[in-house]
Amino acid sequence: MKFRASAWLICLLLAAFLLGGCSLLAQDPPSVLSITMTDQIKEGTMEPVRTLESFPTSAKLLYAVALVKSPRQGTKVDAEWSFDQEDSGAFKPVDGSSVTFPKAGKQNYVAFSLKAVTTFNPGTYKVTILLDGKPARDLTFKITQ
Repeated sequence: MKFRASAWLICLLLAAFLLGGCSLLAQDPPSVLSITMTDQIKEGTMEPVRTLESFPTSAKLLYAVALVKSPRQGTKVDAEWSFDQEDSGAFKPVDGSSVTFPKAGKQNYVAFSLKAVTTFNPGTYKVTILLDGKPARDLTFKITQ
């Protein structure tokens, strides 16, 4: 009788696990919902203040803001910046940086910056966002005179 009761309890727990779902199984994998280019971010949230598609060569600081859905603790987000001066499609790396999430969340903004040493060269730029080393989304933008 003890064995039957134990087996029944195990079946009940297994059914509750499968029907109710496990939080580890039910959580969506991390993903990048969007990338926004801007020249200003809100302090604290890193949310973009406005969306820009191009910047003047005189700009000193650009931000690529990625909206990351379902980041887990330890999720690594990288930004790789590249430049195509001749609009030939041949992008060359210019900078990169990364952030690791200290804790899980539903969705969070992550801001990456690109700073001009003096001025930016005119042309087409691209930022690629990677999640845990895998390309997730990219965005091209222009810098004009």
